[in-house]
Amino acid sequence: MTRATKADLRQEIAELRHDQAKGANAMTRCLNLRAWQVRALQAGATQIRVPMREPVLDHERVIWDEHRSVWVVGGLRDSENAWRDLRCPYPPGTVIVGRETWQQVHPCVVDEGRCSIPGQAGIPGPPPVQYRVIYRADGEYRPVHFTQAFPYRESCPLNCTLEHNHPEERYTSWNASVHMPLWAARIRRTVTTARPQRVCEISEADARACGTGNADIAPPGWRGYAAAEVFRELWTADYGTRYPWGSAWCWALTAGDAQ
Repeated sequence: MTRATKADLRQEIAELRHDQAKGANAMTRCLNLRAWQVRALQAGATQIRVPMREPVLDHERVIWDEHRSVWVVGGLRDSENAWRDLRCPYPPGTVIVGRETWQQVHPCVVDEGRCSIPGQAGIPGPPPVQYRVIYRADGEYRPVHFTQAFPYRESCPLNCTLEHNHPEERYTSWNASVHMPLWAARIRRTVTTARPQRVCEISEADARACGTGNADIAPPGWRGYAAAEVFRELWTADYGTRYPWGSAWCWALTAGDAQ
């Protein structure tokens, strides 16, 4: 086992323990999502690509072992014992809980129509104010001004000229996706199929199923390009250093809404 593989295994174990601590069971796994993946899933995407942490060398092949119903990887000249199993962290039947960048904010900064759910923070009052959970994939939020009367805060208008003296009035940061608890997640999908794939071999149809055919998903300057080209640009921006486009493998997941 290579050093990189050991590090990936330790990270996978840590994430599994993190999921269990957050309340996930054996058939529920958390997955950190990029903002474009969140928007794609919200718009109806049915496929997700997850980087494969176990390295697959250039001379190796990935095949399906029908006798044991498992994917294996190895070289054509290797002995039977040299082939190793590929363990998909999201096998069919797994409920994926999408974790994304989030924050609990005063309801006065939640614009009408913006997705939000009740939070677990707030102002005790009386009367109390319950904060709302919002998500960065939907856009930024405005700072607030302190007020003496209920609801104790007011939304700061655009191009506000008032002074922001209190630290909280200038606070518009976010919580990283890795710190999202299960109760704050809005995305849940059930995996129906999972297969290994070299990332660069994604088809135009599969790229569209990942959501990159949507003009709202494409990064600036990439609207109008083929979905596979947009997917390549997004993958390279997110994973290019660790999982290069030309050689990296991934798990191609097909998922539907969790029941």
